[in-house]
Amino acid sequence: AELRREPTHTERNDVPGVSCRGDASGRGSTDSGTAGGCSGWLAPDSTSGAPASVSPSLSTPLSAALHAVKRTVDSSDTLLKVPLAPLLSLEVQLPPPPTRQSHLSPCRLARVPGGMPPPPSLRPYLGLLPLRDDTIQAIPSDGSKLLERLVREASPLRSFSELHLETGLPMATLFKLALHLECWGHMRIVTPVTEDSLFCIHPLADVSPDSDAARAYAAAFGARPALPFVSALQLFSTPRRFGALLRSQSVPARRLVQATVFLWRWRVIQQLTVTVLCVEEPAQPPPAAQLRPRGGGEVVDGEAGGPAAVARWLLFRQLRPMLNGEHSVEEMAWHEAVPRKAIEEMLEAYPAQLVTLAMPAEGEE
Repeated sequence: AELRREPTHTERNDVPGVSCRGDASGRGSTDSGTAGGCSGWLAPDSTSGAPASVSPSLSTPLSAALHAVKRTVDSSDTLLKVPLAPLLSLEVQLPPPPTRQSHLSPCRLARVPGGMPPPPSLRPYLGLLPLRDDTIQAIPSDGSKLLERLVREASPLRSFSELHLETGLPMATLFKLALHLECWGHMRIVTPVTEDSLFCIHPLADVSPDSDAARAYAAAFGARPALPFVSALQLFSTPRRFGALLRSQSVPARRLVQATVFLWRWRVIQQLTVTVLCVEEPAQPPPAAQLRPRGGGEVVDGEAGGPAAVARWLLFRQLRPMLNGEHSVEEMAWHEAVPRKAIEEMLEAYPAQLVTLAMPAEGEE
């Protein structure tokens, strides 16, 4: 009987999950089993963690492949080309380095004892700011249709909750696709534009008339736009509520929104977020049942001890763990399911105890 040795793992061509193909003649194919095929596999050893043994014949191609990987990682290229054989190579598209470190960083603790930790990276009230106009064209033909659906519906005026209803995508899938788009530099995760949004000129922006942003603004809105570049910058010289800007300008609201989004994309302006810091505990008002009626037998709602004052104090106690200067008003309204108007009324009732801070939003630095 003829004894045949069973080929080792590095000598077999059936590498799991990898299909190597050569030219049309079959050279370099795993099916034909020729010398030009994938005759080796570099993988960590399951016990020691070291690379598995490699055939001496593959030492030179593997060295070239490892050098190609190192050159690509060290450089700014995103296309990795690994030579596997004289007529066979492997090209891998590498993602750009992440620009939003908060997605990868561990959860931080609260700054003060008893406070609530900072929020997670993604929340339903956030949204997407498109940065490029060729995102649809950049999606390959075999790309995810869910991604294409999200790109078509994404707008800085819509939150993730609204995109969830518009696209029908589950929130978890929506978050993953949003992180994918941000990682590749096609969109940014921001707080959507509302009437309560605050914008101001970015301190590092180049606002000269011959800057790249000024030329791009003229190309997008024409040489004589309804809202010139200098006039648009003047609107955001000081932080103002966007709703007040819409009602105070003679420019159509649609044109003002377009100009604002354009300047935001070019980082000429930055979005500000409002946080609240408690510097002193307000006094507890007497219960509504202990109030003495006046005149016609009714308790005035605006009095210091009226039902509205009791409700504001109860709201303060509810939001107290988040009043440490780390949580935005939008987050408090979402996390506690409280209308933003109620939070603003509470801030107006306690001006000496609660201090509002306007600072650049996350990702605007």
